Order: sequence, then structure tokens, then C-alpha cells
Amino acid sequence: MIDPLLTTDDVATRLGIPVPEVRRLVRRRELACIQLSPRRRRFTEKHLADFLQRKTVDIVEKKSVLKGYNGPPKRVEKRKNSTQINHVAEVRKLCH
Repeated sequence: MIDPLLTTDDVATRLGIPVPEVRRLVRRRELACIQLSPRRRRFTEKHLADFLQRKTVDIVEKKSVLKGYNGPPKRVEKRKNSTQINHVAEVRKLCH
């Protein structure tokens, strides 16, 4: 038995995303489809299931990836050397 074919609108509704996003996913080859013509695409339940399976992240796996992560690097302020400080002082004297 052949699965019923879904339209781009159907897929967008099921995934909760805008229709243009569905088209982008197809163009990027992240979401498979049946191309009936250059503008007509149809999708099966298997296409959606495969897409969702690839996008599903296991929480245990994610924690192991973050193990040892201490956040973004700290910003280190660059110190001015004495020559730079002297030039700044001279410029200030000239301006006042």
C-alpha cells in the first residue's frame, strides 16, 4: 500500500515551521521529497520520520559533549605600554 503524499503546506503545519523553511530544508538536502515538477514537491511519512530522527539529539550524548566546558573565554583587557601612555598624555596637553 502506498503512503498518502503530503504537500509542502502539510509538512510545514506538522513541523510547526513556515513553508519557506520547508523549501530551504529541501534545497539543503536535509529533508527528502518526491519532486513531481520544478515547483511541486510531495513528502511521505517516512521522509518526515527520517528527518526528525536525524534532528533528534540524545540528552545523555549532549551532556558528554559539554563535559569540561567552562563557558566562553574570558576577555583579557590589553594593557597599554608606557610609550602609549606617554603619547596619550602629550596629546592631551596639546589639546588643552
